[in-house]
Amino acid sequence: MATVVESLTVQDYVTLADRLLDQFIQELAKREVRLETYNDKQEIVTDLAPFQRDLFKLIVHAGLEGNEELATLITRQSGKTESVILAVIALVVIKLHMLKESYGVGIFAPARSQAIEVDRERLRD
Repeated sequence: MATVVESLTVQDYVTLADRLLDQFIQELAKREVRLETYNDKQEIVTDLAPFQRDLFKLIVHAGLEGNEELATLITRQSGKTESVILAVIALVVIKLHMLKESYGVGIFAPARSQAIEVDRERLRD
């Protein structure tokens, strides 16, 4: 007999990750840590922009499907790092705590300092 966790589909987990993201953003706001991005009218909003949320879901889906690599082409200063870091957190929660599977993450950037100082530091925070 399958457990509830075993009977969930990849799409179920992506939906769960999206809900976890909403809760995580709310918890950050309670601690006065805000994700700030701009909408199409250049107004500050405290959530991920729609394309950032789509990227988040794409990364989570790819990670749950077992894809070892995912390539995207997105402009500079568009909030990619926020989506990636939040997706990594969601994948770690799902893989380690729900599925009881090991999970490793590699962060690559054009310059070593960028990967260490930006991505790893944000993930640690």
